[in-house]
Amino acid sequence: MKPFRFLYQDESGEVGKGQSYFVVGLLQVREREPLWAAMRRARDRWHYANELHFEKFSNLRQRVYEAVLEEVGKEKRQFRFEALAVPRTAINLSYFGQQRHLAYNYFTKLLLEHRCKNLADAVMFTDAKSRIKEDNFLEYLELEMNLAVPFRQGAQPKRVIKKIEPVDSKTDDLIQLTDLLTGCVNNRLGHTAGPRKQQVRQKAEALGLIKSGNIWVWKPRKV
Repeated sequence: MKPFRFLYQDESGEVGKGQSYFVVGLLQVREREPLWAAMRRARDRWHYANELHFEKFSNLRQRVYEAVLEEVGKEKRQFRFEALAVPRTAINLSYFGQQRHLAYNYFTKLLLEHRCKNLADAVMFTDAKSRIKEDNFLEYLELEMNLAVPFRQGAQPKRVIKKIEPVDSKTDDLIQLTDLLTGCVNNRLGHTAGPRKQQVRQKAEALGLIKSGNIWVWKPRKV
């Protein structure tokens, strides 16, 4: 099978604040065209053109979200979804200079480092947020993945990440799919939600798109 060539990253919650867990989600994709086609089929079925966002629900959105999960579930060979869940109570922000964005950067890097194997020249896409450029998120990940990680793991030096591009989630279906799956993980871990969200999460579980094996609940090392 072809390697995973494209990475899509999103998050749910805030680091060490609010919800019980902060979740980083990562969609690893071999070929994008089959997934794009699957999502178009779901959209066309319901004549739906708006953004898919797990925080926004209605009866129509629920039907669309479930249709999207059903269609992409037919293309499982083309992707893998991984998530890192960080308990709010496990975070000590003093290790990050009380800067939440530094903790966010670190946990995103940790997920890439431990759940993405044999990457080479992958292109990564992340939701374009105002803070992305302000906190060196793009530069940090590229440096860590291309320079530090291969040497730490004893591998031959290679370019793991070719480039990281911020994209507008409103225009990118695969970022939106990542958002849905990441939201489902947070819901699975107990974040309070209404029955519509519960049913969409249950659909993702029934299709095998999220399960215990692809959710890493982080714990700090004992010292």
